[in-house]
Amino acid sequence: MSLATIRAGLAVRLETIDGLRVYPYPPDSISELPCAYILPKGGDYDTTFNHGIRYDFEVVLLLAKGAGVKYAQLNIDNYINRTGAKSVYAAIDGESTLGGSCDVCRVARFSEYGGLEYAGTVFLGCKWALEIYT
Repeated sequence: MSLATIRAGLAVRLETIDGLRVYPYPPDSISELPCAYILPKGGDYDTTFNHGIRYDFEVVLLLAKGAGVKYAQLNIDNYINRTGAKSVYAAIDGESTLGGSCDVCRVARFSEYGGLEYAGTVFLGCKWALEIYT
């Protein structure tokens, strides 16, 4: 179970969210919104008796501010909800082995709700911290 395999499994789960453009790697530029990209953040070796690894990943959601901040925040809320068609939590938790790419993926928390900068542009968005065990 490699980082690339886990990243691909995460992308497949996030692509179940209708209308969300998913980048398995941080893109050079953003061409479609809303979008999410996947980023490994760290990990710990030998976290289980079978010498598994716990990976820390981050999913970053970016949305346009176009229709106003209130509308964008209401839109972000749909992605943060634990359930629903746009829920990041529900998309990942719906198949927590990410298609067999890990033993389990746990959506631990969301953070940084609000303005997020990417490639010199400020978007509205949110980040999710994931714990992935192999």
